[in-house]
Amino acid sequence: MYISARARLILEYLFMSKEAITTSILAEYMSVSVRTIRRDLKDVAEILHGYKLQLERGSDQVLSITGADSDKQAFKWQLLDLSYNEYTPLERQQFILKTLLKEDAPIKLIALANDLSVTVSTISNDLTKIEEDLPKGVQIERRRGAGISLSGDELKKRSLLSDLIAEQFSQKTLFQLFHETSQSEKTSQFVDERLLHLVGKETILKSGKKGADLA
Repeated sequence: MYISARARLILEYLFMSKEAITTSILAEYMSVSVRTIRRDLKDVAEILHGYKLQLERGSDQVLSITGADSDKQAFKWQLLDLSYNEYTPLERQQFILKTLLKEDAPIKLIALANDLSVTVSTISNDLTKIEEDLPKGVQIERRRGAGISLSGDELKKRSLLSDLIAEQFSQKTLFQLFHETSQSEKTSQFVDERLLHLVGKETILKSGKKGADLA
């Protein structure tokens, strides 16, 4: 069975923590938005259902896993052996979009496939999904023998970057990144390395500076 790295972390946290856990607490713990956690919880619920367990949300928004103790114990042991993909389809698409926004030169599909450990066909399917959500005036250009690139209005591309950042980082993380006066080791440790790889701290800081210049 395959699960995303983030779903696995959520499951481990839900099982191991002795404190009350809400979506907000999970979002802060993993340095992502509440919206991202809510989407991940749907995957978590499906995984648990396959093991006769349920993900419940109480009136106080506290999350809990319910089911027979024997099923819980069996799943805990199974969780240790679960293999998981490094990226979910959504995370792959975010990685591809981030790369297209960052690079001016065309990028070959095989290079993206190697970076994400998937097939070229998978990358092509991801590009189709990305194109469905691109704003009018921004498009993916395919050049035979050269690769792909993102073209279009710079303001709309900058807006895409802002949306990508907001999707992946909590407000607390963004605030610290944009207002840290020096790029210290503390700042590097504050942000999860996985998310830095998805979006890139340099890109975030550059975007934050542009936003300040426009203000």
